[in-house]
Amino acid sequence: MGKFASSIGGIAAFLASLSYIPQLRKAWPRGSTGDLSLGMLAALTLGPTL
Repeated sequence: MGKFASSIGGIAAFLASLSYIPQLRKAWPRGSTGDLSLGMLAALTLGPTL
């Protein structure tokens, strides 16, 4: 179980780290952060859930 838990934790940390990239890619060209990226919210939800 220890190796499995470590793998899931690593995946969760990786997804949480990447979660801001979709928002940045969406907001940077527009110069606005008025709307949220669904990809960011999905990654932020999936990361802690794992």
